[in-house]
Order: sequence, then C-alpha cells, then structure tokens
Amino acid sequence: MLQDLSGHAAEAEKHVAAAEADASAKLHTAIEKSKADAQARQDRFESNLAKTKADAASDWEKLRADHKNRVGNIKSNIAKKEDAIDRKLAERRADDAEAYAEDLVYFASTAIDDSAVAVLEAIEARAYADSLAEPGEASS
Repeated sequence: MLQDLSGHAAEAEKHVAAAEADASAKLHTAIEKSKADAQARQDRFESNLAKTKADAASDWEKLRADHKNRVGNIKSNIAKKEDAIDRKLAERRADDAEAYAEDLVYFASTAIDDSAVAVLEAIEARAYADSLAEPGEASS
C-alpha cells in the first residue's frame, strides 16, 4: 500500500517537473490529463469505498465532503477569474491556484500519514488477536 502511494507521489512529482518545462498549450494539456487521471483514481476509490465497513465509510465520507466543499469553493473562485485580463485579478487567481495545490498536498500528506497509522494499528490488532488464540490455533 505505502509503495503504491510512494510511486503515485513520485509520478505526480515527475508530471509537475515536466509541466514546468512545457509551453502554455502543453501545460494546459498536462493539467487536463492530470484532472482526468485524478478523476479516474477518485472513481476507483469511490467504488472500493462501498466495500468497506459502514462506520469507517461514513467518517471518511464526512471528511471527503468537507474537503470537497472547500476545494469546490476554491475552484469556483479560480473559474470566476478564468478570463481575467487585469494583472491584479490574474495574481489573485494564481494565489488561489497555489493555495488549492498546497491544500491538496497537505490533504495527501495527511492521508498518507493516516494510512500508515491504520496499517500499524491493523498489525497491532492482528498480533493481539493471535495472542488470544488457543495454542495451535492461528487466525487468518
């Protein structure tokens, strides 16, 4: 699991580095591809989420909904300024986009931290369950 997250983070870093070197048109294409990839990952995540326990899903859904609402507000502000010609408005749009990117990096970092803790807690729970087993019994 953590290797997948690490690989995903490394791939995102490569995309960002490549996008910085490209011209504006290529950058727009890279942004659209990244959005499509992110949406595909989100769709896969949502289909897997349905398979988890109801209480964990509801906690995650609340966190996700709060985050999605915050991101929606930021995206809305960015979209309103999409056609801005005035330098001051363009600067504000850039600030919003940077804040959005920073929020997503923080959210991803938090998700990685939470997943690491969850894995360790799962290992601890399994070890405890195994310690309670009768001699010669082993749990799954």
